[in-house]
Amino acid sequence: MVRLTATLLCVALFYLVTADVPWVEPGQGCVHGIGVYKVGETFNRECDDCTCQADGSVSCLKNKNCCLYAGSNSETLRAEIGDSFNDGCNQCTCTKSRKNRGPWECTRKMCSCRYKNWNSVVGYANSGDSVQVYDPKGDEMSSEYGCPKICTCKAKKRGKKEKVDCRNEFSRMVRLTAALLCVALFYLVTADQPWVEPGQGCVYDISAYEVGETFNRECDDCTCQPDGSVSCVKNKNCCLYAGSNSETQRAEIGDSFNDGCNQCTCTKSRKNRGPWACTRKMCSCRYKNWDNVVGYASSGDSVQVYDPKGDEMSSEYGCPKICTCKAKKRGKKEKVDCRNDPCIMF
Repeated sequence: MVRLTATLLCVALFYLVTADVPWVEPGQGCVHGIGVYKVGETFNRECDDCTCQADGSVSCLKNKNCCLYAGSNSETLRAEIGDSFNDGCNQCTCTKSRKNRGPWECTRKMCSCRYKNWNSVVGYANSGDSVQVYDPKGDEMSSEYGCPKICTCKAKKRGKKEKVDCRNEFSRMVRLTAALLCVALFYLVTADQPWVEPGQGCVYDISAYEVGETFNRECDDCTCQPDGSVSCVKNKNCCLYAGSNSETQRAEIGDSFNDGCNQCTCTKSRKNRGPWACTRKMCSCRYKNWDNVVGYASSGDSVQVYDPKGDEMSSEYGCPKICTCKAKKRGKKEKVDCRNDPCIMF
């Protein structure tokens, strides 16, 4: 919540600069996806036939069967059942298929540079063509989720088969300038990025340390150096558990500690996160904090949780949240409930 204003301002500026959010005056047309349509204008939504209404709404006639393929500019095109069409490589006849994306009855010409566009529709590119591709591998900023890119049909090496190559392409390059401005404004307004003068200390993650100060990085012991760097002594074995404020705590091998519910003795474990030798008390409200470290909350406590289900804005990826230990119904076992809690924007 401390960053909410900055986040909203960031998003507003992002879309203002990129200027790709369509807009029409009330009664003058409709907005659907990223398209603008006049009143009475018809358009396709995959296999459905849609019409722009006078009140700005869009009405669609459902049509389950058609053939969707990518055109020469990577745009999604449609053929009706029985129609003949060229999919960019072969001559095809439109037949029923899974999700209307093929395979169909086509000639058997060998085709290079097969790809899927941003609607996950198959197309074929010619040598040197740049096409719209949804790359499931993403880039350094979105490696887990994939992203839309502009990629090129080319051979990795001379004499090799040509393919659509996305390895070194960044996602959404058309928005790069706005994104950089957005990030700069975000950190300027939130003003919580740590900063130290050269030679006065170190910055590590979101914390600042004085020269000579020591701190933990999971099981490693780290020290702030005079040149601003951080040196760490590797230590593979320790026990990591969440404290009363959800912060990650550390115990050394052989140490006795309370994990929030049971009394434990620290032993070697997978990724230093347990299980260990502990008493067997039954514990409610078990959770994993933002470092994926297990903790236990008391009734009514709000704790830091990484929710793999996320919220409406990040349902595929999960996100960090502040969640509460409570029972869904009176008399039921208490759990850390994140269902209606929003993600925390960093």
